[in-house]
Amino acid sequence: MNNAFLTLIAFIISFMSFSQSTVDLIGKADEFVNTQNYDDAIKAYSQAIEIDSTNAEFYYKRGWAYLYSKQDSKALSDYN
Repeated sequence: MNNAFLTLIAFIISFMSFSQSTVDLIGKADEFVNTQNYDDAIKAYSQAIEIDSTNAEFYYKRGWAYLYSKQDSKALSDYN
């Protein structure tokens, strides 16, 4: 019973740090977009996508950053 509890606690802690890191990256990326620093925004969105490739919002936001930086084909790729 004790091992199961410790395993559950370890899982919860790792999940919380996983979520926080993507939240931090998206926050930074959004700030980069707001200051028209699209290259760094794209990098931060891409890092978030590496952590969680199932989150459509990350692709959507990176697509906008690609559009703002005149990289239309990459934006289209993120939207497909």
